Amino acid sequence: MRLANESEYFASRSTLPREAAILLEEFAYEFGQTYDAYLVIDPDREYFWARGRSGVVGFKRWGGCAYVVGGLLAPLEAQSALLEEFLDFATAERLNVSFYNLAPQQLEVFRRRGLEITKVGEEPIVDLAATSWTGKPYEWLRRQENYCTRQGVHFRELRHDAADPEYRERIVPELEEISRIHLAGTMHGRELQFFASRFDPLTLGRRRLFVAERGSRIEAFVTCNPCMAGDRWAIEMFRRRDDATRGAIPFMMMKIMRKLKTEGVATASLSLVPGLRTGRAMTGDSRLMRFITSGWWHGCGWIYDMQGLYHFKSRFRPDYSESYVAAWPRITLLSALGFGATWGVVSFSPWKLAVRGVRLMGKSRDRAALAKPSVG
Repeated sequence: MRLANESEYFASRSTLPREAAILLEEFAYEFGQTYDAYLVIDPDREYFWARGRSGVVGFKRWGGCAYVVGGLLAPLEAQSALLEEFLDFATAERLNVSFYNLAPQQLEVFRRRGLEITKVGEEPIVDLAATSWTGKPYEWLRRQENYCTRQGVHFRELRHDAADPEYRERIVPELEEISRIHLAGTMHGRELQFFASRFDPLTLGRRRLFVAERGSRIEAFVTCNPCMAGDRWAIEMFRRRDDATRGAIPFMMMKIMRKLKTEGVATASLSLVPGLRTGRAMTGDSRLMRFITSGWWHGCGWIYDMQGLYHFKSRFRPDYSESYVAAWPRITLLSALGFGATWGVVSFSPWKLAVRGVRLMGKSRDRAALAKPSVG
């Protein structure tokens, strides 16, 4: 739908003209700066295009709030105009807007426009050129890799062509089975939404799909999202069978990063660790969001174990890039609640929560040994 100022709005991906859908995917690949930018091609969002289709914002509504991941998908010189036009649209629609998971290099355009900026976590980034995975810091990872190799586990990348009968009729059902098994064992019992990919093996786009196989059986899979025009790939989803070979996921992650390095890819993202080092105040930030993210990090591991997530990802010895939310006009209690509802993390099984709580209490000594982030 064309708006009065020649910008465009579409209520879903299915309503996009074919040329706009192609351009959307190209913009996500070319201009996305973070691991979640490629999620803009998923079907659960609305789209705002700047005049001349010079840039696009994908968002989802919850009540009177709009949530954006992936930032402003446009060339740098077009981002200010895209932001201005989108905020005009949001004003007309009476929307409170939150741009989530923004990298530091993306913030200047939001600062100039006066949005409220708050840190929400950090994204672990592995510098592939500088990493050789040798020495004591990588000993645990090499053990997982070597153990899986000794057990006969093989790693390969799949060509996910929906037109290929072998892929569509034999491999896809096996991948979907693994996904169902994995999700059944989670606190939420289903896929999280919007801020995380939904697994659809027939519509992966430019995502890359890797599997760990033992014999003719797939034990686990990993998908990677492109960003920075392919100069960075993000390990965004990993799922495994309950009886998969021990260490199958770190085995695959190591193999993926080794492969990316041989291809000349600069960096690999391990995707966001929410709440990481978010307790320190910033000038003009949201005290409410800071309270929520810091409090969740310290007190809500039973629901979403961010400290355990940090411990696992720290094994890969990454650098850390701060991640922010830019809100207009500001974060409110309603928009913060909508963030949790849109993500899906506030909907979980009380029974599974109780079981996890008992298990975590029984592992209190082990959890005391989890990697602790430095203060910063």
